[in-house]
Amino acid sequence: MNTPYQPFANMRRHIEELHAHVYPQPIPAGGDNHTKWTEEILSIFLPRLPLSKSVLDVGCGQGLAQHIFEAYGKHWTGVTLGEDYRVCKALGLNVVNADMHDMFMFEDQSFDLVYIRHTAEHTYAPPLLLMELHRLCIFGMIFIVPIPKLSEEGIGDVVHGQNHWGLLPKISWEAHLKTFGFNVVWENNDEPSEVRFYCQRVPRPRPIVTNNLPIIIGAV
Repeated sequence: MNTPYQPFANMRRHIEELHAHVYPQPIPAGGDNHTKWTEEILSIFLPRLPLSKSVLDVGCGQGLAQHIFEAYGKHWTGVTLGEDYRVCKALGLNVVNADMHDMFMFEDQSFDLVYIRHTAEHTYAPPLLLMELHRLCIFGMIFIVPIPKLSEEGIGDVVHGQNHWGLLPKISWEAHLKTFGFNVVWENNDEPSEVRFYCQRVPRPRPIVTNNLPIIIGAV
């Protein structure tokens, strides 16, 4: 008996399996390097973004950056999964439970600013992630990822972080960002283990399929 075709059925099953690998990100009492670096970079970037009043924090964990954005007068919305979502809701935070590749509950260009820190390295599909981030922001994005390092023993510990399926070198992220509608306008190199970009959103050519051949028509 032939099985009826169900588009992307296997992909959905694979994604559900990946979701089982999601782990909580509690905020350490007294803070840690992530707390320090988050406060540091936002104190540099946010004063330069006065027109950005709303922010989508993608992969917000348990709300580490929420109070910082609100201190700068930004309306904060977080996106997370699993136990972190339950913790955030218990704290009364404005969060949704969603896969970062498909934040379907939001309309196009719902947020002035997208913030994504130490989350993109967990992507299973970098192009889909960047296309979704581009869809959601109006002005631009603060994009921060750890970068792989090589040592005499081989790949450094940064690569071996849990679920770091999408860890890429800086040059690759720069190319992907350009392809999917982001121009890097500011860069901060104070912490060498991270790539720290502010990216301006620009129109991205939209391919329209005609007679099974993609033709670039219009922009999004």
